[in-house]
Amino acid sequence: MSLRRLACVAAAVAGLLAGCASGHDAVAQGGTFEFVSPGGKTDIYYDPPDHRGRLGPVAGPELMDPSRTVSVADFAGQVVVINVWGQWCGPCRAEATQLQQVYNANRANGVALLGIDVRDNNRQAAQDFVKDRIVTFPSIYDPAMRTMIAFGGKYPTSVIPSTLVLDRQHRVAAVFLRELLAEDLQRVVQRIASEPAGQQ
Repeated sequence: MSLRRLACVAAAVAGLLAGCASGHDAVAQGGTFEFVSPGGKTDIYYDPPDHRGRLGPVAGPELMDPSRTVSVADFAGQVVVINVWGQWCGPCRAEATQLQQVYNANRANGVALLGIDVRDNNRQAAQDFVKDRIVTFPSIYDPAMRTMIAFGGKYPTSVIPSTLVLDRQHRVAAVFLRELLAEDLQRVVQRIASEPAGQQ
């Protein structure tokens, strides 16, 4: 292949890639958060607070009301627990009621919960899952997992369920790559919610 033809092919590929990153289908890339799991740990804490990174913008259509967009930015000044789940996921079924317990116990103290429902092509089945378990916190409906690009390229998106805890400045304070019990999450949420203002 001649150099001129090779240059034309390279330019065409570059144009295609640029086209993928623009327009209405563009998805925000990760923020400053760099996922690291030392020694393959499933419970990871990011301390001290001033060394925590931020996710890219996390937003998408609300599961129960497709006309509404829900976003981490809706919870300014609050600790935000993000749970990645799917109604097809066995551990998610048990975990949903545990998360609801933590939400009920902490929402008055400025703690929000936000689900991200992934790989669920049947919206009605996911909605039934939420209703059956009396889950009252919102979830983003994200069957294609597009919202999770905001978590950064190194985040293990194949691990479902997984949970991130953001501090009041929405920096990533903890990641759990496993099913959680209420008492596991409660301790972490209380600690992060009570961090001194100077660490915020």
